[in-house]
Amino acid sequence: MENIIYPAIIGRDEDGNYIRFDDENLIPVYGDTVEEAVIEAQEVLSLEIIDYEENGKKFIIPEAETALLQEGESIIYLNLWMPYHRSKVETIYKKKTLTIPTWLDLLAQQKKINFSNVLVKGLKEELGIQ
Repeated sequence: MENIIYPAIIGRDEDGNYIRFDDENLIPVYGDTVEEAVIEAQEVLSLEIIDYEENGKKFIIPEAETALLQEGESIIYLNLWMPYHRSKVETIYKKKTLTIPTWLDLLAQQKKINFSNVLVKGLKEELGIQ
C-alpha cells in the first residue's frame, strides 16, 4: 500500500479539535487547530500501518458508511503517502553528487564542514521540515 485514504471522525470538545478512528486500537488525537489534529492523526495511523506491515498482518481500511457519528462530528479522509511516513521511521540515506565552486570547497574543507549534514539541514529548512 503506497497511498492510503483512511476515513476518520473529526469533532470538537472542551479540549480542542479531535480526530478519532472507528478502530478501537487507534487512539484519538487532539490539536489546537484542525491542521494539528490531522497531522497528529496521520502520525498515529501511519505508525499503526507500519506496525502491521512489520508483523505481516493485513491492515483493514474501514468503510466510512459504517462509522457511528456523535452530534457535531463528521467524516474526514486522511491521505497517507506511505513511502514518506516509512522514511520518517527508518532513515535511509541516498547518495547524491553535487557541484560547488572550488573556492567554496577549499574553505569548507579547511573548516572540516560535513557537506552531507549541511545539505540535509539546508533542504529541511527549505522544505519547512524540523
